[in-house]
Amino acid sequence: MSGPRFKIPSINTLLAFEAVARLGSVGRAAEERSTSQSAISRHLSNLEDALGVMLFERSGRGIALNRSGEKYFLAVQSAMGSLQDTAHGLHSRKTGLTIGCTLEISGLLLLPIFSRLKRSLGDGVAARIVVYDFDILSMLIPVGLDIIFESSVGAPHPNENAIKVLDEEIVPVASPSFLERFGPVLAGPPQCWSGVPRLDIGLRSPGWATWDTWFDEHGCAPPDAPVETFENYIHLLRAAADGDGIAIGWNGFLTDYTEAGQLAAVRDEWLRTGFSMYGVPTPNGRRNPASKDCLRELGRLIGELCSRRPVTK
Repeated sequence: MSGPRFKIPSINTLLAFEAVARLGSVGRAAEERSTSQSAISRHLSNLEDALGVMLFERSGRGIALNRSGEKYFLAVQSAMGSLQDTAHGLHSRKTGLTIGCTLEISGLLLLPIFSRLKRSLGDGVAARIVVYDFDILSMLIPVGLDIIFESSVGAPHPNENAIKVLDEEIVPVASPSFLERFGPVLAGPPQCWSGVPRLDIGLRSPGWATWDTWFDEHGCAPPDAPVETFENYIHLLRAAADGDGIAIGWNGFLTDYTEAGQLAAVRDEWLRTGFSMYGVPTPNGRRNPASKDCLRELGRLIGELCSRRPVTK
């Protein structure tokens, strides 16, 4: 493993040096820092040892910076000033809030409502979305995610601060041109959908419905048909909109496509699976006062999306 990127003295040492350099006195620096003169002197000695140069000229009349000390003093003052200015700026800026999610949740569920979400949170909250893959989520949570999405089947989420944002409901969807081609077959029972091209997702969050879920509900196995598999749901829906096959449609994720007339439900028969998705505050989010309002608004706005179910053409 590599060592620390920045090898600098401790903040207490730098503050002691800055005070002595500015005040020109160990005694006055000790008084300002509420410590002893011996402690200040020890910090200066350790700093000079670490840098390998003398920073002060000492005499019976007191202590003063030499040329090396003046150069270092300017650098320390610049760094301290930058930190202080940044701290003041952060205090006066908006509260930051970071929502972590998959590409599908970001592109299909959050982006259609994100402008409204930001308006609901107000000018004092700067909300942003960070997209992740499930295999790196555990590494991202400690570094600043405030809200993530998790699933639960048949029982409330164990986190009492979690907010349910949707109950999974599915229905097959297809483009208008595809429905014209295969309409007579799709009008029949699902076990008779032989030969109707299907689009499937290869990688998914555990628990989400599949074509097996749909056909099991209708008492049959998936009939023989060409199946094209995609690694993400956004690409799958794009292919469905292009007329390449029927797709499992998740309520809430379809709004942009259905309201633009690019996809329609194959039948008015929504299947509720018992699978639910929750917005969940991370440990960092529980300390962020904006998270509670954001979770509440996510539940409301996603609920509105889900209420706009696509219907058959």
